Amino acid sequence: MMHPPRDLVRSEGGRIGLLVIDGLGGLPRGERGQSELEEAHIPNLDGFARRSSVGRVQLLPTGLTPGSGPGHLSLFGYDPMELEFGRGLLEALGSDYPLTGAEVAARGNFCTLDADGNVRDRRAGRPSTEECVRLCETLTAQVKLDGANLTVLPGKEHRFTVVFGAPGLGARVNDNDPQVEGKAPFRFRGTDDTSGRTADLANAFFEQARDRSRVDLRVLMHEAWQELSSHDIDVRGPLSALENEQGLDDAQRRLVASLEPVKWYARLLGEVALQARLRGTEMPEARPYGVDTPLDRLIDFLPIESVYAWRIDELVNGALRNDASAVKELREEAKSWRERVE
Repeated sequence: MMHPPRDLVRSEGGRIGLLVIDGLGGLPRGERGQSELEEAHIPNLDGFARRSSVGRVQLLPTGLTPGSGPGHLSLFGYDPMELEFGRGLLEALGSDYPLTGAEVAARGNFCTLDADGNVRDRRAGRPSTEECVRLCETLTAQVKLDGANLTVLPGKEHRFTVVFGAPGLGARVNDNDPQVEGKAPFRFRGTDDTSGRTADLANAFFEQARDRSRVDLRVLMHEAWQELSSHDIDVRGPLSALENEQGLDDAQRRLVASLEPVKWYARLLGEVALQARLRGTEMPEARPYGVDTPLDRLIDFLPIESVYAWRIDELVNGALRNDASAVKELREEAKSWRERVE
């Protein structure tokens, strides 16, 4: 550790609150040549500064850009030039995962790839935390690695941590993020034999995770909506026509979109056949719709699968886990329905 002068050390005292505003400084830019912090209106921070002792400290050598692990630990007096502390280890401990000496943890992001395998969105459109939890649970259950255990820990939104468990794993493996969109992720490579084993596991995990994402309907729908949004296309799809043709506003359209589980029978069978199916009696006509049937009913304005219905499902599951943010958002949606739909 870095050692402060002895006259600054106290044997006892009160508590210290350390507030770290990551990335606040920025660099001078624009016509005025000021940083984001210099441009910002920050009366509260200015007030703290006027009542405080203000100074500057440089914890790392000039020209060295630290990762999150070394950067944060240096704030607590640990010398990042002496202590090697990876981001995966930091994330696993932050997730309360009981990491052992036979495991290697790596921090990752969900991303979106195009048809050529190049990165289209390095954050996968920032999915909800509930969706991240679902994806991590799916990957943990379905991805199988030869001779190794796998655990995928969810983080916030697009973030996750993957933990490989096997004897003799090394941690000296490269980052596969190209750092820009339009390029393919790098293959993992280790700098020694044990790290090469870890790289092989990471490559196998990446390939299997990508294959499962391709067949995950929710992921495919999310990618499609992201693509439409990038071309300034109304991602509400046919539902936007309801505002004029059916007189529904945004809250009412969202409520209608949440009804998508009834679309299959209502569209395929028709009202008479649907009621017969519900009663368990013989349907008068098995397939009453043809290629020339006008698509002019309310049910015809619903997407085949409603992304909004998935979102409501995620919020309900989050509320059941006592997720305060999910409870708040679910209440706001219910309030909008009550105010606009009654």
